[in-house]
Amino acid sequence: MLDSIALDIQALVNLLSRLRPELLDQICAKHPGYTETLRPGKLLGQDSASQSQLLVDLAMSTKGLVKQECLSIYNLLSARLRGSVRLRLIGSTIATLSAGALIAALTQGIPKLVLAFAVLTVFAAAFMLVGECLEGYFGRQRGLREMQDKLLKNLLEVADVEAELRLMEFRGNFDGIEPQIRKLNTVAITSQQIQHLVG
Repeated sequence: MLDSIALDIQALVNLLSRLRPELLDQICAKHPGYTETLRPGKLLGQDSASQSQLLVDLAMSTKGLVKQECLSIYNLLSARLRGSVRLRLIGSTIATLSAGALIAALTQGIPKLVLAFAVLTVFAAAFMLVGECLEGYFGRQRGLREMQDKLLKNLLEVADVEAELRLMEFRGNFDGIEPQIRKLNTVAITSQQIQHLVG
């Protein structure tokens, strides 16, 4: 492995620090010359890590955590999306029924019933608006569906990295681990951004 290769591993270090600090401590103890590189948080002016065993340990330690984090965010997004769809379905159903009843009440000339169904229609519209708001809360570019698609791509990237790492482990040769670390780091950053948007 070349020492000149700059590799950003900060997102993976931060993930380990947040979810499994004891594992990060073990890696720091195993690689005492890299304690500054393995410190959580953004360090300005730091050189990126490039020692092969450190990268192997980091990749093996974080691949499952990155996948777990992506899955938990994906499940949260799916639940919110299902909730917004249910609200819109309830609102649409109520609006349809109250519109039909409103027409019937108008043809029968019952003013109190007309007013009641008009109020019901307003509530139905509110349900649909809340569902629409939940689904598109983050704007058109950052809607729940787009974030869910991005997380699916992240999960596919993690599966690809896991397969590559298994192959490298089977061969006993971890040359070329840098692209896998870059992928894991990118997935960790993207997932963290989505998690902050979702809340």
